[in-house]
Amino acid sequence: MPTATAAVSVEDAINRRSGDLIELSHSIHAEPELAFAEFKSCAKTQALVAERGFEISASPGGLDTAFRAEFGSGPLVIGICAEYDALPGLGHACGHNIIAASAVGTALALADVADDLGLKVVLLGTPAEESGGGKVLLLNAGTFDDIAATVMLHPGPIDIARARSLAAAQVEVTYLGREAHAAVAPYLGVNAADAITVAQTAIGLLRQQFAPGEMAHGIVTDGGQAPNVIPARTVLLYLMRATDAASLRHLDNRMADCFLGAAIATGCVDGLFLECHPDPRNARSDAATMLNLTDVEPLLTDCKRIAEAMRVE
Repeated sequence: MPTATAAVSVEDAINRRSGDLIELSHSIHAEPELAFAEFKSCAKTQALVAERGFEISASPGGLDTAFRAEFGSGPLVIGICAEYDALPGLGHACGHNIIAASAVGTALALADVADDLGLKVVLLGTPAEESGGGKVLLLNAGTFDDIAATVMLHPGPIDIARARSLAAAQVEVTYLGREAHAAVAPYLGVNAADAITVAQTAIGLLRQQFAPGEMAHGIVTDGGQAPNVIPARTVLLYLMRATDAASLRHLDNRMADCFLGAAIATGCVDGLFLECHPDPRNARSDAATMLNLTDVEPLLTDCKRIAEAMRVE
């Protein structure tokens, strides 16, 4: 089939199913689901390609809300990624309902020309884009191994034919101190909330030295339980972005210094724990494995030794 003819056939196929695709987008939007829990959205995204005769494999890579749907037997394997997870509290503010519907439309359209063009069309349901790195887990599981090229559409205010993705990393930082009554005996406590304050202040000052394209966004997910109790546990969640992996490693290390410095300054050195993403199922690690730092453990040991030497009995 000539390329021009195939393009017309693809466009016709999408136009024929436009009503179904818009309905799919609206349906996913109406029932937002969070990362790794997109059971309804996953099922909705499969429905139209199942009707078209795609062969569907559930839970590739052991992810319950992922799927792989195949059509055709050509030597050239083309993948289309469908995302469908939402943001906490906001729903589909990033338009993943549109991503899912556009992916389904692309798969249906390519199915009409798969035999003529020698294609195998693979629609991949990729969960947990907002948090959890579903595609990373699928990639590590070999789900993409046979695919020559993978495409995806992301909605936005302007058209960009070759949009570039950013490198990203996410870390959960837990500070452990010691509880004490804030009025009666605050001097007996080790304030884990202070560690958050110092860390965020350090990060705020660091922003002046961020290289172009480097970004950091964070929230406090646990700041204590009562105002009259010195918090013994606090938690930060931070997302770092950069233009490429090398820049991200640099940013990760600078951010790690801020987290570690806050622990040292507030006395939470023995209670600094970090959990690195995108895989939220990673085991909690201590500061020695934080991000890309390999020299944290000796630094922690030195800090403890110096602090001990400075104590007056």
